[in-house]
Amino acid sequence: MSQLSALSCRVYFWVVKSQRPKLCLKRDRMIGDGLHLLPEMSNKSIRPNVVTYNTIIHGLCKDGRVDEALHLLSEMPNKRVQPNVVTYSTIVHSLCSFSRWNEVKYLLLIEMVDHKVPLDVFAYNMLIDMHCKEGNMREAESVLELMVNMNVCPDIITYNAMIEGYCLQGRMDKAKEVFDCVVDRGLKHHIISYCSLIKGYCKSGNVDEAWRLFQEIPRTGLKYTTVSYNAMIHGFFLEGRSAYGWRLFKDMKAQNIHPDVFTYNSIIYALCRDGKVDDTLHLLLEMSDKGIQPDVVTYNTIINGLCSLRRWDDGWKLFKDMEARHIHPDLCTYNILLDGMCRNQEIGDAFSFLGMMEAKGVIPDIITYGILINVLCKVGKLDDARDVFSQLPSKGLQPNVQIYTTLIGSLYKEGLDEEAKCLLNEMEKNGCAPDDVTYNFIVHSLLKRNEVYEAMPFLEEMYNRGFVAHSANVSMLLDIVVKGEGGSLAELGGSLV
Repeated sequence: MSQLSALSCRVYFWVVKSQRPKLCLKRDRMIGDGLHLLPEMSNKSIRPNVVTYNTIIHGLCKDGRVDEALHLLSEMPNKRVQPNVVTYSTIVHSLCSFSRWNEVKYLLLIEMVDHKVPLDVFAYNMLIDMHCKEGNMREAESVLELMVNMNVCPDIITYNAMIEGYCLQGRMDKAKEVFDCVVDRGLKHHIISYCSLIKGYCKSGNVDEAWRLFQEIPRTGLKYTTVSYNAMIHGFFLEGRSAYGWRLFKDMKAQNIHPDVFTYNSIIYALCRDGKVDDTLHLLLEMSDKGIQPDVVTYNTIINGLCSLRRWDDGWKLFKDMEARHIHPDLCTYNILLDGMCRNQEIGDAFSFLGMMEAKGVIPDIITYGILINVLCKVGKLDDARDVFSQLPSKGLQPNVQIYTTLIGSLYKEGLDEEAKCLLNEMEKNGCAPDDVTYNFIVHSLLKRNEVYEAMPFLEEMYNRGFVAHSANVSMLLDIVVKGEGGSLAELGGSLV
């Protein structure tokens, strides 16, 4: 190797790559080879160039070792090597895959500008896509405008990102406007453009427009994909048009377009919503027969459906089946099972299950504790509910409106009005505004005790905030009006009706 010291960086790097096949393209050992190459070159007085760094950075990013890639990037100026657009694009793409948006902004908007590295279409697209995913469409529009001003031509990927961003916000008019301008820009639509619009229209409730676009796909020369079928099938089932969904599912298989786990998840969700949980168990078997691996969403949906029908034992069996298949339950899974126990008022088992969750390293969230507080209040264990509630700050959790409402309603039900008022004030001070359910809960408890005048301030506050009284409260108010309990109350009762 001593003869290599006189070689140029390019030749040296080519020789080493020849000696170490597929440098940086294999994991662990080969990436290690790439990293060791840099000091080896330095010892031989050969200065690495940007191609050397880019190759190693590419290998690190491909292996998910983006922090090491960032370290190499920071080292480049000290080695008098100027990063180029390939260097930044490689790292930015890896950061995007980990949703490390702040670092993406820094690299693209600050460091690249400082190093006078011009952004290419790939870099602009990643920046636009990042803003779209974050819901910052105004920023995305600004980047698109800057892109055009810098004479970098947007491509179909640019416009697809914009379409997807508008669809995520439900701004279907803007999404369609961008979609329509693609052809005017001399570009061809991609199937992704159609899939984004179809999903957007289905989500916004305009399934007929989604269906029109779906039927248009083959007329443009594009071919249907699993994703396009999934979007339309999901839309039909979501809107309750199950016959259309089933027909499209059969058509999908007839066209030799293979359903995937997302296809089945859409159908399973609709069946559980309609109470047809046994049908979902048949679909689960069908998935296995076709070699389609169910995911955590599949199991969560069916377990929730079973628990909703109080088929707790069947839900627990499915949970065990899930673990046996090495499909790791998530926090949602545990919350569903905990809620099932609480619906059966198996409170001791519920707290044991909570302990098991924590022992497995699953950190309960505010929904977990809300489930427990709700059942404790329902069975009259107010002291225990208070105790769980008091632990929330130490766990770094902020009570939500549902938890406050449950506790406040229970306090009024037990006649602990002053404590309930204090909790209501605390709720507002903590930035959690009471909703219509909160006020209706309070009013119902007071009217049930025939404490009409105590309920009046809450009725007035409801009216001022634009809330509407529940039917049970309206009936109570009307009964009072009929009995002649004061004119102002009669007027309020009429306005709330």
